[in-house]
Formats: sequence, structure tokens, C-alpha cells
Amino acid sequence: MENKSFKQICTLSIILLFTVISCKEENHRLEYALDFAGDNRTELIKVLEHYSKDSLKSKAAHFLIENMPYYFSYTGHILDSIKAIKASVDENGKLPDDKVNPLKGFRYDNLPKTYDAHVITADYLIENIDLAFEEWEKRPWNKYFTFDDFCELILPYRIDNEPLERWRSDYHKKFAFLLDSIYTGSDIIKASNVIGQYLRNEKFIFNRNLNLPHLGAQFLLKYRVGKCVDSCDYLIYILRSLGIPAAVDELPLSPDNLTGHTWNVVLDTTQRYIPFWFTEEDAVRHDKYEDGRKKGKVLRKCFGMQPETFEGILQDPKVPSFFKNFFKKDVSAEYFESSHEVPSEDSSEKYMYIGVFSPEGWLPIDMTKVVDKKATFRNIEPDIAYQPLYYNGLEYRPAGYPFVLKGDSSITFIPDRDNYESITVTRKCPLYLRVVKHMVKVVGAKIYSSESESFKQKQLLYHIVDTPKVSVNKVYLHTPVKCRYIRYTAPDERFLEIADLDFYYKKQLVDPVDISENNYEGQLPPEKLQECLDHNPLTWIVSKQKGSWITIDFGKDVYIDCLTYTPRNDDNFIRIGDVYEIGYNDGYEGWKYISRQKAQTDTLVFDSIPKNTLLHLRDLTRGKEEKVFYIQNGKQTFP
Repeated sequence: MENKSFKQICTLSIILLFTVISCKEENHRLEYALDFAGDNRTELIKVLEHYSKDSLKSKAAHFLIENMPYYFSYTGHILDSIKAIKASVDENGKLPDDKVNPLKGFRYDNLPKTYDAHVITADYLIENIDLAFEEWEKRPWNKYFTFDDFCELILPYRIDNEPLERWRSDYHKKFAFLLDSIYTGSDIIKASNVIGQYLRNEKFIFNRNLNLPHLGAQFLLKYRVGKCVDSCDYLIYILRSLGIPAAVDELPLSPDNLTGHTWNVVLDTTQRYIPFWFTEEDAVRHDKYEDGRKKGKVLRKCFGMQPETFEGILQDPKVPSFFKNFFKKDVSAEYFESSHEVPSEDSSEKYMYIGVFSPEGWLPIDMTKVVDKKATFRNIEPDIAYQPLYYNGLEYRPAGYPFVLKGDSSITFIPDRDNYESITVTRKCPLYLRVVKHMVKVVGAKIYSSESESFKQKQLLYHIVDTPKVSVNKVYLHTPVKCRYIRYTAPDERFLEIADLDFYYKKQLVDPVDISENNYEGQLPPEKLQECLDHNPLTWIVSKQKGSWITIDFGKDVYIDCLTYTPRNDDNFIRIGDVYEIGYNDGYEGWKYISRQKAQTDTLVFDSIPKNTLLHLRDLTRGKEEKVFYIQNGKQTFP
């Protein structure tokens, strides 16, 4: 579930925050909000007066109004048009290219903003507050939570920059039966799971196309389509309308793919936040959210403004804007428990940062204050390579050597120039589980040859019995085989999934003239089948029936003495013919690239590499996915 890109996260409304934060006292914040409302001030005053004799609801109104100046919606007729396209996805979440491609350059953040404080009505706020209180007081689990929990996790009238619209009563009307008749107990996690199970049957369609702000409650209620963040919004609207305290957690920048991701959390009566990814599984007490990707740090979206991490950073031009979003709270301690100390050699630097690797440079995900020439980073995820950094207001520079946390210990990569080694590399980034899950799908497949299309007489050329270890797998036949047809057959329990099949005789490629699939309803079209003959590991075919097969026709009798099969994969193995370059990290001096070679096989060997180094292999011919690694027991290890 990707979130906003790293650049989008860094683009914040800092000017407004400068003004609000400067008014630190609560009464000043309220007065600022009323002044900010301008001509709409009277609507906010009506709300305050309405609750003047109800101290608790008055506090709730203060909370919403004091934080209101930050919140806005993007406006423009084009948003309605693009959202209509979004709503037209098919059941698989697909949109036609002719609808998506013209909008690839569209940026919603250039549209006008309408601030809540300028347009919100007293009736809207009063309805929201009353309905939130009604559910808070009704549900038995809420006796375990504080009023502050209520304000942050149930009360808010909006989530982010979605349209300002009524939603609470509509969501309650549709989903209240789940807690009023289906489940009437007092266990908040069981209640959440009853809702989640209902929603899984209802289905949420994921679609990443089109650059849009948060879609909004009414759109999601009607269409149930969007990105990961939209599915999280949808669940937030539902849970809060039913009196379940919930929030959205995010990893701002995954070290794996340099994108963000979001998921929901529910506040349990144990005072722990329980991760809840409703589209896939139930919430489980004591579980930590794991989807296979690394996080580094985890933030929680808050409605209320959070205190500065370090006093004065908002006004400090040397602190990056990424760390000045005071509506996100660092909750990494709920996911990781760690501490790592880095010496600071520059006495003029007040703060130190750590970044995760990208081919374009280290990207910061955490900051801390330098105290007594030391910077201590807490609650960062283990098994990730981090680079200490300084920032001068314009650019980052190394503040030491990269390190990796390993359990209770750590590895700091200081090159040992007295000891060198030869290294063998097979990939330029980790072999992720999601890739392995595709590669294993060729296991059990059989490849036959025949001189007749009926395959009444056939010869087994190869049976794939193990998960491939490389992208292109070469099979030499004991003797040349005469045939016109080749059949690739998936086992009965698997769908046919393959990226590429090639055939050779005396090292020359033997080109097919046709390819077809066994006949069944919904079979793949001929043009799609060609993708397993295009010599491109990043295109593939997947049958729609288990035990399917494809038949390749050479048009005449031919001889073959070698074949290659390529499982669906990420094309990050060593690719024969590509030019690669190896470099090591030299701490304050940055990256030093020391050797270049053209791949002759699916492995590369580099000599004279300093020991205890963090390494980077880059493909100068193609591709973008590259990760750092080190050598452990003679093998590549990707942190």
C-alpha cells in the first residue's frame, strides 16, 4: 500500500505552521484560529457558545477549532472529472491507458486550496461533535480510553486534504448493524474484526493510477476504490463513526522500494495500538504489522498538532522540511526497540540525521540532537544500512561511516585497507520474497517436444523440479532433438506463469512462428502469449486456468540442442552483456567506484575489494533497482 512519495511528504504548508506554532499558549491558538477564519469567525463562535455549558464538548470544540487552520481541501472541476475516471476501474482495478496516460503529468497540489476555517459551518461541527460523543459514550470499550484519545481517534471531522463533507451519519447508518446486532460484545478487537470480515466480502478495489488528493468519505462509501491510503481512510471513517478509536500509521520511506506505505491501527483496551490491514486479515493482539517490506521508522497521522521533537527546529533553516510536519508523530518505539550511538566529529553541527540508501543519494528518515559530541538514534529498525548525515540547509554530507544494527550489536563499515578480498556477486538488490513467490511457480512444469501438433508422440525435454536460482536458466540436451512443436505444461495444481522461453541449435536462436494456449473459456489472447517469446524478463504470461499449457510452433521441423526458461522475476540478477560497476562506501569521503566489467556469465567476480566495506553494484546498461550489500562468509548480504 504506497503512501505519498518522499518528495510529496517533504512538501508541507510550512508558512502556516510558522504562524500557528509561534502562538504556543492554547488561548492564543484559539484566538489565532478565530482570526484566521476571517468572515467565517461567527460560525466558529456559534459552536463555542453552543457548548458553553458543557465542559467536555466545549473542550472537544476547542480541540477541533485550534487545529483547524492547518486543514484544507483542494478544489477544481478537474478533480471531479479525474475521480470519475478513478471510479470506472474494472473488477481487477484496471483503467484503460487512453484514460490514464493523458493525466500522468497532472499535479493536484497546484490547485487552489479552500481552508476549513473559511467555509465550515456551525451546524456541521455541532453535528460531528454530537455524533462522535454519542458513539463514544455508547460503546463499552471506550471507558478504558482518555478524553485525549477520544479527541485524536474518534472526534476528528476529517482525515487530511479530502473534500469537506458530511460523512459520520451516512457511515453509521450503513455499518452500525455490525455492532448493534451482529456483534454486541465488549471486545474492541473482535468488534473490529467483524467489521473487517464484512468489508472483505464487500471488497475494496486497489488502483494506483491518477495523482489525486485523499478521495473523501462519500466517494469511498460509493465506490470503494483507491490506493492503500484510501483504503485506510475508508476504514477510519467506518471505525470512528462506530466509536472505535483508530488511526493511520505510515512508513514514510521504505528502504526496500523508496516509497511510502500506510496501514490502520486500532487502540486496544490494553492501551496498545493493534495493526489492522482489513483487506487481508484480522487484527491480532500482540502482533506487529509485517508485510515483508522494511520500514526504518514509523509515523502516525494525528489531527492535533504535536510538540516539536526538539525545541526551535521549526525556525531553524538547517532542519529539513521533512522533520517539520507536526501533525505526524514518531511511533517507531511501538515497532522497534533499539539504540545506536554515532560520534560527531564536527562540533559546529547541532543535529545529525540518518539516511537510507538510494542510487541518487542517501535519503533521511530520522534526526537527533548532538549531545557531548555524540548522536544517539533510538527505535530504528535492525538489518537496514544507515548513513549518518549532516545538513547545511541545502544539501547533506556524510557524518561518519554507515552502519547496520544486528540484534543487540551493530556493524560499522570502516574499510580495512590492510586486507583485501575477491568477491562474487549475483544480484544488485535483494531477492525479495514477493519475487521468489513468482519464481517458484515454474516448479513442476514440463517441457515436451513433438513432430505433430496433437502430441500423441512426444518427448520430455525437461522437468523443472526446483525453484530457479537465476533469471535465465539454460538446459543443454544430451543429443539434438528434431521437432516442430514445443509444449510447456503447468502442473495440475498451478496456473501457468512464465516470462520467457527460448530455443537454440548450435548456439543460434531458433525462432517460433506461432504460439497458442489450450482451449478454455477466457484463455489468453494471442498477442499476450507473445510476451513469453519476446526475450524480456519483465513481461510474462499467467494462464487463467490451472494445469494449462502453451504450444509453440516453429512452422517446420527444426533441431534444438539447448533451451532456456525464465521465470517471472524482477530482472535484478546479473544480466549477460550488461556493464556493471562496483563501489564501496568510504564514510566521510562518500562512494568510491573502483572497478567496471561487462557480464559474461550470470555472476561477476571483483578483485582487490577492501574488507569490512558497504558495497554498491550498479548496472550502467539498464535498470534502477539497486541496493547496498556487504560480504559475509563469502556471500552477498543485503541489509
